[in-house]
Amino acid sequence: MAGGATGRFRLDAPWLGLSDDIEGTDQLSGWVADDTDADALAALAAGPVGAMLTRLTAPGAGPLAVLGDVRVTDRFRSGSGALRITLEWPARLRGTALPNGGGVVRHGVPQARTSEDCVCERHDCGGLDPVLWCAEHGDDVAPVLDWHAGGGLRCAQLTRGRAASA
Repeated sequence: MAGGATGRFRLDAPWLGLSDDIEGTDQLSGWVADDTDADALAALAAGPVGAMLTRLTAPGAGPLAVLGDVRVTDRFRSGSGALRITLEWPARLRGTALPNGGGVVRHGVPQARTSEDCVCERHDCGGLDPVLWCAEHGDDVAPVLDWHAGGGLRCAQLTRGRAASA
């Protein structure tokens, strides 16, 4: 988001469509309270990488988060004057939200094999959560990691790939 701007928005009568394909697109639509909310949401998403949803709660869905590239793709005004907004983002960016309203869970897959001395938390996808005191992946080392949203489609794809090659 440009300049680190943030906002909290409520969509009434939300509809959430989640892709089951990593190359697909997720959609969220709902009615906003007024044009001010719609304009503010569109402004947040207008930056070069779109907005980032740090926590998405919707009826029937677990807490989701999206790493970025959230765009307003449709604004529909009904005959009564109500405004419906549609947001879209690449499905590969969707993951699990951190507890307590935080951002997205992220896993970093190391470019090189990790040693037995690595003390970072490891995940089934091959990713890990670097900790400061790890000699290989700590803050002073600046390791090269391929980051993805934990619990999302990319994480599941990597987990299946590792299981098939084992």
